[in-house]
Amino acid sequence: VERTSLSGGEVEFLASCISGPVDVDKLDYLVRDSLHAGVPYGRNFDAARLLASLTVHPERPRLSITDKGRTAAEMMVFSRYVMFSEVYWHHTVRAATAMLQRLVFELQTHLDIHAMLEWDDATWIRQVTSIAEDKEACALAQGLFGPSRRLYKRAAEFNILERADLHRGLAHRPYWWLVACGDELARIVSRQLRVPVGAVELLLDAPPVKLEVDINMDVVGRGGVGRGGEVHKLGDVSPVAHVLAHQQFDGHVKRVRVFVSPHLREAVAELLEDDRWIQEAVETINRE
Repeated sequence: VERTSLSGGEVEFLASCISGPVDVDKLDYLVRDSLHAGVPYGRNFDAARLLASLTVHPERPRLSITDKGRTAAEMMVFSRYVMFSEVYWHHTVRAATAMLQRLVFELQTHLDIHAMLEWDDATWIRQVTSIAEDKEACALAQGLFGPSRRLYKRAAEFNILERADLHRGLAHRPYWWLVACGDELARIVSRQLRVPVGAVELLLDAPPVKLEVDINMDVVGRGGVGRGGEVHKLGDVSPVAHVLAHQQFDGHVKRVRVFVSPHLREAVAELLEDDRWIQEAVETINRE
């Protein structure tokens, strides 16, 4: 009999296969991104060993690994750490990301989300650039997609080790809050430098609300499924994985950055050497 629906347990298991600490997406994009970025980091783990160790959690319908795959899982975690450090959160990538995020945010009331799902890349760029043409966000669109790419430049950056208070104050905030704080900082900078700084000329980039890196896969112990094997989280049996996930990914690699239009870089960078202006912007938005 042909089945037309899945049980809750089957849905949970399939969901863990496509979105979890180890899933088909990560096994694909790490290698593919590494190849196309021209770096070796995303390929430095034993994918075959990891695949061979996949198993079903003994108590829940979700994908897990056996103890034999623990080292391969650690290697995958480290590969992701280096890819985040050298590729995904590289300052040039984040500058383009911050510009694209703000561009879509500025144009959100003018975009048909359902129509966008049908557009290919060329159509999307053409349509968005056209919509932005007579708006303040035009500079963002032209900087990203114009004849000559002009990405914003770093004016300041810090991680949790260097400036923990500011990092905690800006990280894991909703995007609308980050926009509001960036706009307030732009007003402060404009006032201090006595030059006009448009809202979209200064962008704050910070770790998002949702954690991007989940390494706590379930590891089924040496006894094996059904033979008394205990289940532990990878972070509990691997100090390396624990430290990388909790102290490096979200505190060190994912830095808070201030990006500005290229012509403002030197002046803004000098001004923001004084922490108080960023702190003032944070405090102002928190009071509102």
